[in-house]
Amino acid sequence: MGKTRRKRRYLKKNGCLPPTNNEKIVLTSRQLENLITRVRINQMEEDGFYRKQIQKRLNSNPTTINKWGKIGFDNPRAFLEGVRTGRPEVSRTIEKSVLRKRTNKSFNLRKTGLQLNISHTTVKNILNDAELKWKVRPTATKLTVNHKKQRLKFCKEYKDRDLSWWDKLLITDSKIFLLSGGRNPKQHGRWVFDSEELDLWEVDKFAKGLHVYGGMTSKGVSQLVFINGIIDGERYVNEVLPILIDIQERTEETDDVTTTALFDDNDDWIFEQDHAKCHDANITQEYLRENVPDFFNKNEVPAKMDDLWCIERIWAVVTSKVYGGQKQPKSLPALKRRIIKAWESLDPITLKKAVHQMPIRMKEIMNRKGNRIGSFKEHCDCPSCVE
Repeated sequence: MGKTRRKRRYLKKNGCLPPTNNEKIVLTSRQLENLITRVRINQMEEDGFYRKQIQKRLNSNPTTINKWGKIGFDNPRAFLEGVRTGRPEVSRTIEKSVLRKRTNKSFNLRKTGLQLNISHTTVKNILNDAELKWKVRPTATKLTVNHKKQRLKFCKEYKDRDLSWWDKLLITDSKIFLLSGGRNPKQHGRWVFDSEELDLWEVDKFAKGLHVYGGMTSKGVSQLVFINGIIDGERYVNEVLPILIDIQERTEETDDVTTTALFDDNDDWIFEQDHAKCHDANITQEYLRENVPDFFNKNEVPAKMDDLWCIERIWAVVTSKVYGGQKQPKSLPALKRRIIKAWESLDPITLKKAVHQMPIRMKEIMNRKGNRIGSFKEHCDCPSCVE
């Protein structure tokens, strides 16, 4: 059997031949776009356009233009050649096997393809057709049995608080922004024949960055505090806390999240912080007893509750604004300006939704028996969050 005949039999078997005169075909939107592109290329050829002009106007590659610009309209059915080409059909049994295997921690495209006698590209196409997306698993510190018990106990105690109570919280935390924080190692790969062609990716031995403290409520945010060097309880009390809790002059609601009133009553609110050493120091606990209306002491809130406190999600928003969609900052002053700009541009609705999501997160932690929450998209359905 000749090569041309074998190819034609293969195309016929997979439904890739052009239709006969009496056959009706149904095209998908993508196939219809390809057909229209072919006709437009041929029409522009007859109108006297140059190949480069066609390539620029239709955003097509030269190979496509060379192939479809020579057909002419004498044989219109020639435009349908290969328009129905595509991946060979895969049985439903194989699709179910791939979707079942993808939940395994050791799932691999090539190994799965070898096991099912299909190519790894077919495995990937099955996952794409099922609208699955490749996501990197987030990392988190491991929870012990005691951590889970304490988390569960805390959630049971506060799960029934209404939203007005959550609006009284001033949630604080710190974040370290690095100059190299926006660089993704996966984006620095190169297609080379040998490793000798690779140039070095030079980085600082000790990464430079900024240590930032901030606080948030459902209405606005506090002023940022930038800290250099190691911070202990004394520095925390003298340099950070006075700025974070300075809210007495913020009595009027404005459109600026950094100047608007944070609470309905500045004499009735609750201060929250994590379990850093400088936070649990005796000098810090004593300062908070004397200077804030109420606060969570070091024995009330369990450790490793980062999947509950909404400021972690707000830091993620700020990080994406600092590093995303632009060149990386080359100096600490430039990085500082970006952080301040991103912090001041936070949306009040985002803050409110983040705070009002916390009681829902508490219930989810209880449903998971104290385990961590992964990706969580459920939001509050109160009128202020639905708008």
